Amino acid sequence: MITVKGREFITGNNNYTIGKTIRVIFLDTDPTADKTTGRKDLKKSGDYIIVGAKHSFNGTEISTELLCGKIAALGEELQI
Repeated sequence: MITVKGREFITGNNNYTIGKTIRVIFLDTDPTADKTTGRKDLKKSGDYIIVGAKHSFNGTEISTELLCGKIAALGEELQI
């Protein structure tokens, strides 16, 4: 499950919906890691397919919980 801002799903130009592939980059959460270099968690990061979405409306706030399945990992060559 990944929680994101829901605006892209409602008014965005991109078609992020069930069945689409997205690339997700996770930062390393290891407290001993050097955060100044922006290290990525290569084990979690990769290409995911969206298999479900739950939209939540709270006043003017919109969030979306995405249920995703990982389909590909990223290698060491990852650059942001």
